[in-house]
Amino acid sequence: MTIQRGCLDVVQYVAGWVLLGASVVSAAETPDPVHPQKQFLSNFCVQCHGVETQEGDIRLDNLTDDMTIEGTRWAVVLDKVRRGEMPPKDAKPQPTDS
Repeated sequence: MTIQRGCLDVVQYVAGWVLLGASVVSAAETPDPVHPQKQFLSNFCVQCHGVETQEGDIRLDNLTDDMTIEGTRWAVVLDKVRRGEMPPKDAKPQPTDS
């Protein structure tokens, strides 16, 4: 991976989570301004991709913020959320568009 590509990955990662920031908080949750991405995963992903269940062999409850280790996994998560593939339309709760 080139330095430019690595920087682009980090910028896209940060920008994606900023854009998702409004979707992070469900009515029952307190906002976590330091780790909105972890709160998003907790609110909308780990029920199906956590300790007890790993649908599609994907586990997200143990995903860290370390982009040198987890950059590829974060890129996959962000891509699926941006394309509307995740969370599934029938999952509860759903992120808001606001």
